[in-house]
Amino acid sequence: MASVFKPKGQKSKKWRYRYKDYDGRWVTRTGVEDKQATAQIAAKMETDAELKRRGLIDPKAVTYAAAESRPLQEQIDDFHATLAAKGNTKQHTDLVRSRVVKLLSVCRCNSLSDMTAAKVQKGLGLLRESGLSLQSCNHHLRAIKQFSRWLWQEGRAREHVLAHLKGFNVRLDRRHDRRALTDDEIGRLLATTYDQPAWRGILGPERAMLYRLALETGLRASELASLTPKSFALADRDNATISVEAGYSKRRRDDVLPLQRDMAEAMVEYLRGRPLDQPAFRVPKGACAAMLRRDLAAADIPYRDASGRVADFHALRHTFITRLVRSGVSPAAAMSLARHSTIKLTIDHYTHTVVEDQRAALAKVRPITGRDQRQDTKATGTDG
Repeated sequence: MASVFKPKGQKSKKWRYRYKDYDGRWVTRTGVEDKQATAQIAAKMETDAELKRRGLIDPKAVTYAAAESRPLQEQIDDFHATLAAKGNTKQHTDLVRSRVVKLLSVCRCNSLSDMTAAKVQKGLGLLRESGLSLQSCNHHLRAIKQFSRWLWQEGRAREHVLAHLKGFNVRLDRRHDRRALTDDEIGRLLATTYDQPAWRGILGPERAMLYRLALETGLRASELASLTPKSFALADRDNATISVEAGYSKRRRDDVLPLQRDMAEAMVEYLRGRPLDQPAFRVPKGACAAMLRRDLAAADIPYRDASGRVADFHALRHTFITRLVRSGVSPAAAMSLARHSTIKLTIDHYTHTVVEDQRAALAKVRPITGRDQRQDTKATGTDG
């Protein structure tokens, strides 16, 4: 039978109560300052536990009700802790949480029951109206769907209520289309950067090597920042590799990529004497684009081309994959080296590269004009 008590020496004015839960275990909880009210709470908890044991109350319903009564921020904090426990970086887990918090704030959701598909869809619309790009809206949607799926998997919600929501078609809002650097531009960028003065303490040779590695591997800025000398296996130059830990890879798994011999030999010289447990490169957080833009200007390479496409830091990865496609690499091999989850990502994202090559090839064919056709017809007539 449930009991109400105050431990000896307790300074709190609140009473404590003890009861048997659904599994028959004794559980102690903190009640309220009123003894009679605490006794009523204890009796209610014990009665509910007995009804659950007899099958008169669905245990899951009680769990859902308990989750609903908890502050939404506590649920988000638990979700954040789970992401961190899976080995994700702090930067990633904090970013996902901030997107969830932002979207729920816009939706004005204060509890789990408030988090409906209709409200989230409306919130995405408000973010869009505030000036957020379609791509950024999709990032927020992915974060909130991840949170919704976690709630369902953890037994805190009856279903993954946002499972059916679809992202925006980013092709309708290409604000930041990237372009691939030409081989001539690559050569000028690396040669010029090597002789440039330090930028925020990062010397020209270090920046040039960073750009070269990004161009030859397609690694993202965060992945490059995670590298240490131990990330490289360079003993056998012909079979050299570079490894990215799962916590820093976008795919959330360990990635091992091959290095060409010239790149491997260059890295051997670059890493010589560097501490094994220290970053191989000083990658400026949030300022890679500014750093590259400065070096592009020094090399007289336009940041934005005539079509409005830009050469930001991620364009180095774009260039890597574009060069793969133009070199005749099979779609499957390009997908593997790009570390895309599906072939569709590789093909859709770089279709314009193929179209540009087709257009260049077509330009070599002599065009047909109406005038040429009339002349050809006259020349081949049966009456001479």
